[in-house]
Amino acid sequence: MIRTWLYRWLFNRRRNIFKLWNGRKWTKIDPLPAFRTFIGSNEIDFPGDVDQMQTTTDMETQMELFGKVMPIAHCAFCTEPFNGTSGLTELEMQQLIERFFLYMLELKKNTAVKPT
Repeated sequence: MIRTWLYRWLFNRRRNIFKLWNGRKWTKIDPLPAFRTFIGSNEIDFPGDVDQMQTTTDMETQMELFGKVMPIAHCAFCTEPFNGTSGLTELEMQQLIERFFLYMLELKKNTAVKPT
């Protein structure tokens, strides 16, 4: 038992600090790997598509961009689309994406640069 705890403490050092509803239960994820999923995606122009999705007033353009970003977001957050019993609806997913990027922006603003 102590060996299992020590192994988890030494080798499973994830910063599970971003709390989200995954369609079944509340869970916490490390925001950095999720952010890297968005950055590394070839399907979207990051950060252009995400910024345009949040700022555009044209509903058709917004839904087209959301359709491109949503599968990547499901992969990044380890969630599934709503299937009738569990998963996230499109509105919940859109709110999660907006909340995540606001969280990352606040994290970036609150990070102090240390002198060299």
